[in-house]
Amino acid sequence: MENLFWDRKESIEDIKNILKDDSDKEFIPFAALLLRRTTNSKSVFSNYLDEIRFCKNWRKIKRRMRKDEWRSPNINFWDEVYKVVVEKNKDKIQRVQKRDILKKPELGNFIDIIKKRRGEHGWTQKELAERAELSQQTISLIESGKFNFSVKSLIKILKALDLEVELRPSVQYFSRVDSNQAGSIPIEYVDDKPQPENVHKAKNVHKMKAENQA
Repeated sequence: MENLFWDRKESIEDIKNILKDDSDKEFIPFAALLLRRTTNSKSVFSNYLDEIRFCKNWRKIKRRMRKDEWRSPNINFWDEVYKVVVEKNKDKIQRVQKRDILKKPELGNFIDIIKKRRGEHGWTQKELAERAELSQQTISLIESGKFNFSVKSLIKILKALDLEVELRPSVQYFSRVDSNQAGSIPIEYVDDKPQPENVHKAKNVHKMKAENQA
């Protein structure tokens, strides 16, 4: 088997172990390097990279490939491979997506809130779907964690359930001494680099009311 990582200090076994774990911070760099250096999909999927893990992370890998070598001719090749492999493994990928969604507490909790709120209204999935102007299948997939819903669908569901969501973009914590209370307290900023004179004007939470969204 050809050594595609001849210039790396890590052993082949270490690299293979990294490519088995997409939570490893080195997974994307090594996957991108691998795919930049070969178009032998059979060898890649047999020796280095699982097909499901490849599909799950392809967009991130592609971004890294472009960053490392913008005009890499292999990107188009692996784009086509991705389409074929996704179609072949769509059922497995859907199960993995559901598992990963439910692994994230914030998303799992969000789904639980939707189900609980629907129950409080005494609505079936079909009734919620009608009020949100979505299909019953969409509601079912969302509640089962099998569907990556759009912002538009989210807003429709929130509006139907009389819910609102809090937005916390680009959160950065700073400390200050409150003149009315001793000690340091955290403040959240939208701006990554707020000016000192704006410190006391920073808001902790930005709310978006679903009923005001189109």
